[in-house]
Amino acid sequence: MEEFRWYYPNSIEEAVGLLELQGVVPHGGGTGIIRGKLDRYKGLISLEGLGLDYIKEVDGVVEIGATATYHDVIEFCGAVCGECILVKSLSRAASTPLRNRITIGGSVAYFPIWSDLMGPLIALDATVSILGKNEGEYPVQELARNRSLKSHSLIKSLKFKRFNGFTYYYRAARTHFDYGSFNITMLASFDDGVFSDVRFVLVGSKAKFQRLAEIENGLIGRAPSDVDVPGLIGELYNSIEFHNTRIGSAEYTKSVALVEIERAIYASFKAMEGEK
Repeated sequence: MEEFRWYYPNSIEEAVGLLELQGVVPHGGGTGIIRGKLDRYKGLISLEGLGLDYIKEVDGVVEIGATATYHDVIEFCGAVCGECILVKSLSRAASTPLRNRITIGGSVAYFPIWSDLMGPLIALDATVSILGKNEGEYPVQELARNRSLKSHSLIKSLKFKRFNGFTYYYRAARTHFDYGSFNITMLASFDDGVFSDVRFVLVGSKAKFQRLAEIENGLIGRAPSDVDVPGLIGELYNSIEFHNTRIGSAEYTKSVALVEIERAIYASFKAMEGEK
């Protein structure tokens, strides 16, 4: 049996060099790795000593290092923005011990179907900085679609512009600790009683994630009184599909999703009314 090895690089450059070894992958919190088949790995590169656990904001742009944990993000973003979408989503994810362990970089690299991180990041137009074979800065949804980008590569950080406006997050699950069947993220800005910006993301459908352009286009530039909400929901019926999920059949899950999307829209109407 081939010996399994741990590597402890002292610099990011050294870590990137180790990525060239066959079967050797980065290790942050380790929660994604232990869910898979460990025999497919020949070694793990510890990222613990590389200083990638930072979070900072410069001129309204937030940068999160790859080994920052869910708890780190909740604590930082909660202090600077009480309505931050990442606080709302990550506070619902997993359990307290796991939130102290799960890293942002690992979550983006693996992007499980129940992810409470990906929807908010897509809505925030976040980008991911990658080092190694596929070095560059990519929209996070591009990495989610093209998993080959993480091959022999290391996620260094995420960046997004802080969003100041209405934020809404819903997670469909049987219990708090259960994996989510789907989640929805809505961001919206208002200007003189109309929607000036809307971003709506569904995660967990057959498509894995979807920007719901029907909702976005149906709201932007309109006042709530001018919006045909049932008509918008009807437009979505044929554009979202689910597999059978933990909460029920594919058709039942779809019905629940449509109801929750409608509730999100009405919640934004209420928020706009509260600003007047």
